[in-house]
Amino acid sequence: MEILVEGQGELIGWHDPDENRKWVLENKSRDLRDKRMSVKEAVSRFVHDGDFIAMGGFGHIRVSMAAIYEIIRQKKRNLVMAGKTAVHDIDILIGGGCVSKVEVAYCFGHELRGLSPAGRRAVESGQCQVIAETSNAGYQWRFLAAMMGLPF
Repeated sequence: MEILVEGQGELIGWHDPDENRKWVLENKSRDLRDKRMSVKEAVSRFVHDGDFIAMGGFGHIRVSMAAIYEIIRQKKRNLVMAGKTAVHDIDILIGGGCVSKVEVAYCFGHELRGLSPAGRRAVESGQCQVIAETSNAGYQWRFLAAMMGLPF
């Protein structure tokens, strides 16, 4: 892992906030409509190769396994994952060849079973690159800022 003296790293998915707000105002519908869809359709529409993704849940609890397996079925590749207490989900996605980079708050560790052999092999072999370390609080602030349309 590279130690950054300046405290700056790779920008992931950065967009100018003003341009983003303008695009949202011009292109996002505000009409009330039924947004329900199958997991298959949701993954197809909203998860693309190279995307930054974050899963809900905590460790191996309340993780959307249906979404994880659908991402693998659709062969999504080069995903960058928010490793915010990611344990089981990241193991499965790395094993499926979907995740190539991860920002880590807490990853690869199973409290009762220790460090994930699959995660360790992927990082040591270079299949999955750890590109940043952060905290769960840092993730929540980023998600809140994004929800509010603020740069973070």
